[in-house]
Amino acid sequence: MKVKFRQTGGVAGLAKSADLETEAMTPEESAALRALVEKSDFFQMQQADRAVMPDSTQYQISIESKGRMNEIHLNHSGLPEALKPLVKFLAKLAQYEKR
Repeated sequence: MKVKFRQTGGVAGLAKSADLETEAMTPEESAALRALVEKSDFFQMQQADRAVMPDSTQYQISIESKGRMNEIHLNHSGLPEALKPLVKFLAKLAQYEKR
């Protein structure tokens, strides 16, 4: 599974991102990520409203697995409950981008 995550915006305007491949992760992290993707029903999600709100945190998530691919862009305020654990997990693995 390949995962691209990017978080931008917020009051400080900082960006952080992660490019992950489950084959390169520890078995525990890989299993956790796969479970969170499955629980969130990520591949069934449709693109949400992309209207940008001032100082709102934005998320861009792209996941490719077993011939399936989905990419979504969301505001923090529009984050579905089912997706919150996955976003939290990815945000922990993400690194801040240099300006």
